[in-house]
Amino acid sequence: MDHLPRPPGRKPFLIPCLSTRECAIHLTVQSFVPFGLSNSFYHPTVGWATDRSSEEVADFAQTWLYFGSLSLFTNRRISVAEYTRWDEEGQRCILDSSVLPSHLMEWYEQLLALGDDAAILAAKEQVVLFLDFVGRALVWLDTTGNYSIYWPVILACNVMINSVYGIVKYKPPAPTLDPRVPLSRYLQQRSIDAGWCPQTICSLVETDLWYLIYLDPLETRGSHVQCSDDRCLVLNVDESNYVTRHISPDCTCQDISVPQEELVSAIRAGGVALIQAQRAPEDSVRSFEFGGVIGASNTQTQLPYIAISHVWSDGLGNVKANAIPACQFDRLAAVTLDALQCPAPLPNNQFSPIPSIDATRPVFWIDTLCVPVSGQGRKTAIAQMARVYNSAYAALVLDAELWCLDQGNMSAHEILFRIRTSAWYQRLWTLQEGALSRHLIFKFRASLLDRTSLLLNLVDHFHSRGPVGCKVTHNLLSSLTQALISQSMRVGDTGSFTRVWGATQTRSVSKQEDIPICLATLLGFDPAPVLAAIPPSYERRLMAFYSLTSEYHPCVIFAPGPKLNAPGFRWAPASFCSHWPKLSHRHTMGLPGFTTSSPKAQRTSGGLQIQGFSGLRLIPDDQLTPRQGDHVCLKNAKAEDRKCLVQLKEVKAHAKPGFNPSPVEEVLRVDFSLPWAFILEAELFAGQDTWVKGLLCKVKEERDGVLFVEREAIVGLQAIHRDFVAWDGIDGEAVHFEEVEPERVWLVD
Repeated sequence: MDHLPRPPGRKPFLIPCLSTRECAIHLTVQSFVPFGLSNSFYHPTVGWATDRSSEEVADFAQTWLYFGSLSLFTNRRISVAEYTRWDEEGQRCILDSSVLPSHLMEWYEQLLALGDDAAILAAKEQVVLFLDFVGRALVWLDTTGNYSIYWPVILACNVMINSVYGIVKYKPPAPTLDPRVPLSRYLQQRSIDAGWCPQTICSLVETDLWYLIYLDPLETRGSHVQCSDDRCLVLNVDESNYVTRHISPDCTCQDISVPQEELVSAIRAGGVALIQAQRAPEDSVRSFEFGGVIGASNTQTQLPYIAISHVWSDGLGNVKANAIPACQFDRLAAVTLDALQCPAPLPNNQFSPIPSIDATRPVFWIDTLCVPVSGQGRKTAIAQMARVYNSAYAALVLDAELWCLDQGNMSAHEILFRIRTSAWYQRLWTLQEGALSRHLIFKFRASLLDRTSLLLNLVDHFHSRGPVGCKVTHNLLSSLTQALISQSMRVGDTGSFTRVWGATQTRSVSKQEDIPICLATLLGFDPAPVLAAIPPSYERRLMAFYSLTSEYHPCVIFAPGPKLNAPGFRWAPASFCSHWPKLSHRHTMGLPGFTTSSPKAQRTSGGLQIQGFSGLRLIPDDQLTPRQGDHVCLKNAKAEDRKCLVQLKEVKAHAKPGFNPSPVEEVLRVDFSLPWAFILEAELFAGQDTWVKGLLCKVKEERDGVLFVEREAIVGLQAIHRDFVAWDGIDGEAVHFEEVEPERVWLVD
């Protein structure tokens, strides 16, 4: 598509035009849906017509959903020829979006002309609802099984939705919900065929894939043929056969080892163990050699040092000893000296003064040399990670793929995208290292780049593109700030937990039991209780992590994925590093209605106590048979016009390799003769066709105004308008409910 960003010199990606309609089209908000229904191609409740050929459906779908949507948003009659052109060979008619920015900008100006923020926000929310309607139609289309024919429709509409939504979110006021957009299996498979890791692809949002297809992967670590969408085998480390690498495969230099007594002594004294290099003799083949261990707490002044952030799959680790080859040590000392002379940017285009250092004795920290491989000293050193990166002058990112790139020949957009797809960005340990550092520097082939300059360049690029066509840049900027900007994650800030949960979803780790340690460090807790958990399993350490505080953001109960299976902790998410963003926006853990002043959830020995959610309490009925795997109609016992549908399925895992867009679901069997309740994520009866998540719970008892429930599953509930008759056939088996007011206190286990 012509208006989307791409690397310099690359031709735009071509999408064929399937529409054969030559007449002009002009649809409005009032005529858009009837146009689709009147042609008998599509119905919102049953999907696309099965009595038409796939080619006919594709033709109509692109005309209606793509060209019709463009006519609606540009508020003008358009012809198919206006948004198409012939390819260079003159063989195919392809979509041309070069005029889209100017046409959408006219609509954007009309949107701003509405005046006050309330009117603008209301109009934007209507836009999101419309885009969501189009997205639903695409989801139906995507599940028909003829993706080889329908991909141009889905891809073109994907661009349209993200371009329009880029305008809606460009400036405040901005709506809180996102439109539903099906994942593009075509772009995913194209990236897989190019050699990208499936896990990398699944960690990217949809619009990032538009830029990824223009780039070639850097095959410095190995093939990703055996990797899956939730596990990269190339990046994971197998300690049983791990080998510390030399810079050159044919190098045979000796290891430089850190004396254990000096290392442990510095750590026991409560300090951070640092490595000091010193200039090697003139007759040496090396520039630097080992100069000793320094306990940072024993220095009289703040000692400028560099904290090295790296991934072990590059060969800089050591599972057996605190040692690395002399060639690697020499290079670490040299880049440390360079980084210590890299000024740290400040606001208003100012730079902090370069620290006063001894150029002959650079000081650095790297886990391979500074964290003992075993014993209590190792636990103590790991517990000091936050202090290590907070106190360092800078964290220096050493990634093998970035190191081989010449950033001088790359645009700011491509540089940042390379960072986003690097191994360093995808690991959990490096998330905390980037977030906790005051000054972050990336090492490229012949230069060092600081994060502030990188982000400012991208922001300039973002603004230069305007509101249309910048969605890729916006998403990239948003995702990079998770790792490139020091986060305000504080003890007692319940919003920090949701941010950390989301940030871990694009990360991976070789040892699952390391996850709670990183979580505690990121949130500003002392990880010592987590490290002391016995046995040191993921579950035990995660329980210890959740025990570090008694307050949580209430939306934690709606986190998708597995939960801990322990009394008092069954509400607690265990879905860290699970790549849940692969699912739709409806499986996020954000509640736009909750703010920092909203009631916080309180952890108790019996579960999580929450307040502020409306709910539905089902009325047990011995006459109802247990239902499994289909829709059930719920009716208010006192107001028959307040009805909703519940699908008895829960998403249990993300889709598996092959990029099947349908998530893995578990069919639920619910006996409605027993007491049940739903805790609702948002107001269900706020309008027509409202869709919300609900936590299905078994009601155990009600005592002292508290409803004690046991978590069962997260399901979707959809309100039914009083005039909607499509589900009247199951009214005779409807389950009745009573509405629960937000003031009710729940105790969820």
